Amino acid sequence: MTDPSFSIPRIEKDIQWLVQELGPRPAYSSEARLAALGIRDSLKESGWEPQVAQLANNIVACKGNGQTLLLAHSDSVPNSPGAIDNAVGVAALLELARSTEAIDLCLGFPAQEELGLIGSHHMASILEEWHPAPKNLKVVIALDLVGQGELSVTGLSKDWGGSELNWLTEQGDISFEYGYQVVSRSLPSYERSDHRSFAAQGYLSAHLLGRNQDGIFPEYHQSSDTEYDVSHIENLMQVLESIVTSEPPEQSPEWQSGLVLGTQVLPFWLIWFVCLAAIAAGAKNFISLKVHGRNFLKIIGIWFAWGLLSNIPLWLGIFTPSIEETNALSITGLPANGWWNWSSIYLLVFLVTLKTVQVFPKLKLAQFWNGSSTFWGGIFTLGMVVIDPVLAFPVAVGTLISLRFPFLFALGGAYWLSGGILREVAFWGVLPPAFWFIPSLLLIPAMFVKDDSCSQ
Repeated sequence: MTDPSFSIPRIEKDIQWLVQELGPRPAYSSEARLAALGIRDSLKESGWEPQVAQLANNIVACKGNGQTLLLAHSDSVPNSPGAIDNAVGVAALLELARSTEAIDLCLGFPAQEELGLIGSHHMASILEEWHPAPKNLKVVIALDLVGQGELSVTGLSKDWGGSELNWLTEQGDISFEYGYQVVSRSLPSYERSDHRSFAAQGYLSAHLLGRNQDGIFPEYHQSSDTEYDVSHIENLMQVLESIVTSEPPEQSPEWQSGLVLGTQVLPFWLIWFVCLAAIAAGAKNFISLKVHGRNFLKIIGIWFAWGLLSNIPLWLGIFTPSIEETNALSITGLPANGWWNWSSIYLLVFLVTLKTVQVFPKLKLAQFWNGSSTFWGGIFTLGMVVIDPVLAFPVAVGTLISLRFPFLFALGGAYWLSGGILREVAFWGVLPPAFWFIPSLLLIPAMFVKDDSCSQ
């Protein structure tokens, strides 16, 4: 990795200018205009030639053929000084303009991001007017919510195959959260940063952000968004310098799905092999239409009734909402009722209750669970692989494990019921609080117990 000559004091000075001197920078405000003018002047001082991309305050500047484009929106929501959202990102790109050794790079500072990615949409739609060589643009990376937590990446659509993911993992200390990968691949329209405008135009795009232990930045769109983490900024600058000075990745066919676990990229053939093996194992463990057909609807009915009953503590207001839940759900307009805090308790009670039903065979409900975990795991895998093999992969692994240990199939489903993941799913607006138990559907196959009566 190139050893950059970036200066943390210069970065902090730019952050303080945006956060303390200008403060909130909502679209169309004089503060937003002053921020854009300051960005323009800083780029000029660093030897760049900034342009306005069709829209007021929409600043972009390029060197060489511009094979890489980095983005950081300059506006904030009203009443928020926006240190993390997004002064740190802007300051990082201004410092990169001063210090980078890259010779083929564009830096963009979209306006009106908080109104719906308006600035980046204009940039992407008129790329030919400002980019020195549009056909040479290979990678677009947006910075948003950086400066806190662990540097993570989202926006990894199906365009990110094995070679592209391998390239990204080599750029430094970046976290690849599985849930981010699934949502980005299956629900690209839910992406909420400026990279989405370029992804829609077919460019390889992603989003770098900070992710803390709770999954959600608690000061998001709040007046308290004033602090940042210097150590995070140091890592961010190292990663950015590596990205802009590296040769862009080779393009993989879309069907060559890739999945990053830790720092390892699982190749597409391994993902497909595991998924197909799980489907085959499920088919081999098919018992009879009589058993499975008789029980399936009854089991789903029990599960759905249990899920609705699990909302009673929420309706009664037993749990206090966390600040992350309150802030995140205020963005989507949904009520905060403490459901994230309830998730781990729900999971434990759910599993214990269902296993108790199986332990006491005199209970009439016990017969509903006669069947094969592996069979149902194979069915689940088949249904999910149609959507995306990356989504199906953990379920497929659980299916194969269930050949020996049926109850361990629950490991894949437990991931989607963890508090941090539920927070992010809510933040994306994918799952309303009243139906937060839906991911527990993935635990159902772990409950099946094949006995002698199943073959009758």
